[in-house]
Amino acid sequence: MAGAWILKSLRESRGLALKVSDREIHRAMLNVAKRDGLLVEPSSAAAFAVVPKLYDIGAIDAKDSVVVIATGSGLKTLEQF
Repeated sequence: MAGAWILKSLRESRGLALKVSDREIHRAMLNVAKRDGLLVEPSSAAAFAVVPKLYDIGAIDAKDSVVVIATGSGLKTLEQF
């Protein structure tokens, strides 16, 4: 049910969904920790990992303000740091 609702919401809002690899997610976890001092779990790191792809495809521009919501704490996945 949730998958169908998500797809419907994306279509109706003319939204966008992209995929990132586990490697990209792990790299984002480390980059966010080093750059911003935040320990984020993989589900939150996925949002950070996709930002460069959004620039690459022209979905966002360097002059745009971008907000990434990171609600998952990396304290739950310390073994990945």
